[in-house]
Amino acid sequence: MHREVRYLTHILKTRGNQSGVLPRYYGSVQTNKGQGFIFDIIYDFDGRISTPLSFLLNDPAFLDLHYHGLKYGLIGLRETLFKYNIISMAIYPENILCQKINPYDFKLMFINDMGSGAFIPLEYYWEPAAQAKIKRRWNRLARFINKHHLLHKAQLLAQDIACR
Repeated sequence: MHREVRYLTHILKTRGNQSGVLPRYYGSVQTNKGQGFIFDIIYDFDGRISTPLSFLLNDPAFLDLHYHGLKYGLIGLRETLFKYNIISMAIYPENILCQKINPYDFKLMFINDMGSGAFIPLEYYWEPAAQAKIKRRWNRLARFINKHHLLHKAQLLAQDIACR
């Protein structure tokens, strides 16, 4: 968690707040279970906590109604990760929240597993390394969706969002 906090503190100061896809970090607090970290909770317009993508990929009604919006939202998220060189340890559907802006529209927020696990994180300092890492992680997400979310539309979505 300390790696993630250090990375988020750095990325949010330099470029992450511009992206609109990362939760804000407010600092740490001491709890009876040790040190805790304070981040935004992502809420929908109606006050409910936003739903993880992993849940929505198993919802045939949601996929039927919002397939194209979800596809373009994921492509937009992918492009934002590339634009701002946002590095992650892993990208899984449970790390992407679908925040409902109103009853018809939503945006995707990326949470958890920020930063690099490398001893010397070259991707922090050299853009080609960052771009390559983002592409590998994103394509791993597409393969994960294809393998673990068995609805036909979820598998189509995985093919549609993969980096070429």
